[in-house]
Amino acid sequence: MDLELEDAGELVIIRLPYPRFTLAQRDDFMSEMISIISRGYRSFILDLSAVTFIDSSALSTLISMLKTIGPRSRMVVCGLNEAVEYVFRLTNLHRVIEIQPDVAHARKALQSD
Repeated sequence: MDLELEDAGELVIIRLPYPRFTLAQRDDFMSEMISIISRGYRSFILDLSAVTFIDSSALSTLISMLKTIGPRSRMVVCGLNEAVEYVFRLTNLHRVIEIQPDVAHARKALQSD
């Protein structure tokens, strides 16, 4: 899968480099995320700006990721196109995972805590 990472201290920016986030990417994504989480990051920005389609298995993967990082860590997603944001809102996932328009806003949101 080769997620793109940008290390910023305790913060890591993770970019998904493919247009579809579906069941087909789930196992590879979680495997890479577990490796990233084990490095000790406390804050995660998941940049989905390249993603144009997301399915329910990908949404459940994001929920699993939230459980894996635990309550002492924080995750923000950003760069959602209209269709992907619609899915987040339709499923009420926007109430569980914070959404920001872009990486700059996501960084600011994480630094304000």
